[in-house]
Amino acid sequence: MNHNKETSSIVAICAYVVLGLYLLSLAWFVVKNPGYNWDIIAYVALTFPDDEMSSEEIHEASYQLIRERLDESEFSLLVTGQAAAVDVFEHPGYFAGHLEMFRIKPLYILSIQALTGLGIHPMDSILYMSLIPGLLVCILLFHWLREFIGPWQSVCIVMTFTVGSRLFDISRVAFPDAFSALVLLFGLWCLIQKRWTAVGLIVWILSIWIRTTNILYVVPFMLLTSWNVIYRNFGNSNNDTASATRQLNFITIKSLFLQKELRLYMTILAVSIGSYLWIHWAHGYDWWRLFYHSFIELQSDISAFDEPFSLEMYFAVIVNSARQLITLVPAIPSFTTVKLAMFLLLFLLVWKQGFATTLSSVIRPKQDIGLAEAALFCLPVFGTFMILFPQVLILDRFFLPYYFIILMYAVSILPFQEKSKAESTS
Repeated sequence: MNHNKETSSIVAICAYVVLGLYLLSLAWFVVKNPGYNWDIIAYVALTFPDDEMSSEEIHEASYQLIRERLDESEFSLLVTGQAAAVDVFEHPGYFAGHLEMFRIKPLYILSIQALTGLGIHPMDSILYMSLIPGLLVCILLFHWLREFIGPWQSVCIVMTFTVGSRLFDISRVAFPDAFSALVLLFGLWCLIQKRWTAVGLIVWILSIWIRTTNILYVVPFMLLTSWNVIYRNFGNSNNDTASATRQLNFITIKSLFLQKELRLYMTILAVSIGSYLWIHWAHGYDWWRLFYHSFIELQSDISAFDEPFSLEMYFAVIVNSARQLITLVPAIPSFTTVKLAMFLLLFLLVWKQGFATTLSSVIRPKQDIGLAEAALFCLPVFGTFMILFPQVLILDRFFLPYYFIILMYAVSILPFQEKSKAESTS
């Protein structure tokens, strides 16, 4: 028996070493092959103090700093890739207008500014804010997988995930997606595992300050969690929803808010919504402006945008996106290799468990929220993205945390995981 334990320990240590070497190779690849897009210019500009420098000075300093770091061909590609990029390069006023669309991620910007304040080059700060969270996502995935399967299976899945979800690419470009995914997933882990619940809830609020679209997952999940507490504490023994609803008289409502757990969830829900509204208000967020700029026509002068909302234009984009989905799927590798596979997997897993059973666990909960409910919420989030940003299929970086959640749910219910876990601990 002791020999078996020693062998298992050696096997586990070897798996940890392999994972460590793999993550080091990922870090080396990212550092040696950083990706540059126009967004990096905006984020570099936001590291300069706008209360001490004019918009013209920030514009000149940003482009000069980037020009010094890149060779001429790379720099030229950034500033001449599109007509709008050329206009922004030539007009500081246009550039200042574009920066307002990036200020909507205040915690991400604050993190970049903090690293830059430590003496790190702004472009390196931006790279590290993609690389470090990307590595931590891998570690979190491995740690969570170890609750279900052995170390070697976990290592293999982590490796597959980094490639299939394009975490390799996301970790080397100027996007907040790796950071956003890490914060959202860590909060989910805290809530599902019932470890540091308060920390997990606070982290979820912070996720909205990194990327406001995280509210599409945070708010429904908080509502479901609140309903879970209400139903399990005040539903009758037969889990009759109608009976539970009838019991919500004045006394019951008063009793509900005496529940410390429910008060905490409702407070987090209110703060999350308040954060979302305040960020959008403070930075003049305009969904239609972003939609028009992203999917209809690039705008050089963002501040001058005054195109009224048009259902005709909106539905034209929807129809075009649907047509691309049907006719151009083979030409969209990120969709065919990741999105379609992952969401079909979720559909099949939920189908295997039974839609009625799965929905019943949401409507008439008998236990705390788990991975099944967490994964199920990925579908309406995906649908909402398709309504708000219909061509998001080619922007699979938005779905990184949801790939993670679906993968964890799949592993948690697959029959081999019990055997694998038993073998790894024997």
